[in-house]
Amino acid sequence: MSDQTFCAQYESAIHSSDFGVFYAYILERALGSVPQSGSGLDVACGPAILLSEFARRRPDMAFTGVDLSHAMLEQARRNVEKQGLANVRLLYGNMSDLPEILGDETFDWVTCTFGLHYSRDADQALAVLDGVARVLKPGACFFLADLTRFKREVTRQWFANKYDRGVGEEFFREILDSYLASFSLEEFMDLLQRSRLSGGTVEWSCLLPVLVVAHNLHPGRRTRERIDLTWLQRLKHGLLRSVLRLSAVRSGF
Repeated sequence: MSDQTFCAQYESAIHSSDFGVFYAYILERALGSVPQSGSGLDVACGPAILLSEFARRRPDMAFTGVDLSHAMLEQARRNVEKQGLANVRLLYGNMSDLPEILGDETFDWVTCTFGLHYSRDADQALAVLDGVARVLKPGACFFLADLTRFKREVTRQWFANKYDRGVGEEFFREILDSYLASFSLEEFMDLLQRSRLSGGTVEWSCLLPVLVVAHNLHPGRRTRERIDLTWLQRLKHGLLRSVLRLSAVRSGF
């Protein structure tokens, strides 16, 4: 993800109608676990769209974003500077080396959204999860959302053509590869059970290729915060929230 064109298309996709609706859902869910003070980490932060929202809504927290793409970090810096956020630092680094970069028991809250499937294999993904467990302070929270692999090739092609082709050719090729590179639900569960994380909850729906992992969240902190959306996006967001709530399957690890 070193190409500036791809980075621009990636950010455009986040702000597009349908993809933006899902990002709003992830933002809403993740914000429910962000403490009122302390330190937060966004793993594979990309252009810092979500990280900037976290920092803007929790100005009393210090946030760190880590990414392996110089192009993404450059875009992230522009976004952070544009919003005048003084509580964000951005670091170059591999998400499988978090303790080496940041130290042990450093953060009160860690999130990783659509980044784990960029691991080259299951061993690296396990290293990412183990690294997250090490950088979390005792009692801290971890929130992860990621793609799960489509079971049928025809579904993968249909989904990509409907939601991703219009964004741009570079993004379209990348997202097709991402759908292929993502782990199956069974592989995800195996990774979580083998990792140093424990006592968490995995939530998924057979209707969408997305999985949510919540580790050590504090239910008392859950809030419903207003997220700026167009009227059509608000309608889709409410429908998405209802569909996922009614079709959600949960399991511990």
